[in-house]
Amino acid sequence: MSFCPNTLGILKIPSALYIFYFAYKIAKSKPQDLESNSNNDSLGFFNAFFLQLINVKIILYVITIHISFVLPYYQSLFIQVLLCFILLSLGIVEWLLWVIASIGLKNFLVKHYKITNLTMAILLTLSAIEILIDQYN
Repeated sequence: MSFCPNTLGILKIPSALYIFYFAYKIAKSKPQDLESNSNNDSLGFFNAFFLQLINVKIILYVITIHISFVLPYYQSLFIQVLLCFILLSLGIVEWLLWVIASIGLKNFLVKHYKITNLTMAILLTLSAIEILIDQYN
């Protein structure tokens, strides 16, 4: 940053303009009518389920938990495999809870899209204004 000390200040202006544009697009947007789409590109339950099995975050979660909390305390192969299945079961329960919460959130956002979009647009506008005010202080 020593070669161009005002780089951050220069980048704040187009960033704020983009946030204003984004807020405008959100304020004017309406929910998509999923039933009217003739080209339904949904994965389906089983494809999404198998996609989650190779999810890198879940694999890293299991490896981290296993290395940090299972291996140092349990040497028995049976206990290690049992704890891996328990971790897998907890992961599936967490995934199902996430799906249920997502469905509820989607229904809420579709039902109240005007107030939700307006609230998000106002918050984005306030963020852009704060960026610009911070630019000149």
